[in-house]
Amino acid sequence: MAKKPQVKVDTAPELEPAPQGQANPVDLRASGRRARNAAGNARRQASAWLDGVAPGHGNAVLFGIAGGVVALVILYVGFFQALLIAILVLAGVAFGQWLDGDPVIINALSRLLRSGDNS
Repeated sequence: MAKKPQVKVDTAPELEPAPQGQANPVDLRASGRRARNAAGNARRQASAWLDGVAPGHGNAVLFGIAGGVVALVILYVGFFQALLIAILVLAGVAFGQWLDGDPVIINALSRLLRSGDNS
């Protein structure tokens, strides 16, 4: 019989198994901090690039791009499907805010609906 090849899998250094009887020392806060720092650096670089391309008009360019993306989504999936996607995304964000203890969207909707009740 022919011998089957063996596959060797290397693991990342921070995920090496801990010695027998010890917990694996993976610090999730450190990896989260690294991700937040990387995202902050990317945002600063994008902001600096946008200020160089359109000085003083960064928001106009950003929201122009966002409007173009929305227009493409509406053209691709249709108006009512895009509206449903927007409503479901808004509901998801509202639910997430509620779980986080900061229900900004729910409070705004509550104020909006309550203001019509003043008869």
